[in-house]
Amino acid sequence: MDKEVDFAFLYCNGKSLDEVCPEHLKEDWVAISNKLRSFLISFREAKVDLSENCFFDLVPQKFLMEFCEIRNQITKHVFENFTPPKN
Repeated sequence: MDKEVDFAFLYCNGKSLDEVCPEHLKEDWVAISNKLRSFLISFREAKVDLSENCFFDLVPQKFLMEFCEIRNQITKHVFENFTPPKN
């Protein structure tokens, strides 16, 4: 495999998505992140064993699509606005 792969995580020196999220996406990112935490809390409260059950099978597909879309937009922002590392 001779594919060149870039990692946004390296571009932003290991900062979290919360830290690199552009202002125009901040409200959506906070809302979807809170929803993710709510799912995790509800699974814990219901004693759902996530080592036995797939998280992705337990949450609505619409949520997954929204979550991934916002993550992709933040990642695109990083690639467009951060300087690639020299190493």
